[in-house]
Amino acid sequence: MFKLVRMDNLRATEIRNTKDHNPSDIQMKDNKDNMVHIKLYGKANIKAKCREYLNGRVTQEFENGDFEFCFSAPEQETFWYGVVLSFGNKAKILEPQEMKERIIRTCKEIQMEYEESTEE
Repeated sequence: MFKLVRMDNLRATEIRNTKDHNPSDIQMKDNKDNMVHIKLYGKANIKAKCREYLNGRVTQEFENGDFEFCFSAPEQETFWYGVVLSFGNKAKILEPQEMKERIIRTCKEIQMEYEESTEE
């Protein structure tokens, strides 16, 4: 993913990009077999962030504005996982069970790190 914030020492040139890219043609060839399909429950106030950062779709909306959201991502890719963790208690993975367990392990490891650091 190209983002200006990740680039250093930029300069303008006369070189033009002449190739048009169709986003639907771009595929993650190496990660196809390692894709994970996630269903999460989200609080209303994170719906826009889910749409923006997780590139999925709302599959169900509830009267209070909460929602279910489905998306697919490479299992070991860190961006989506970090986004879900950043939602804290505003999101809960519903499926698959392995991803729920991974989130629980990560949260326990974070908690242990903080507990250890207060003991020193």
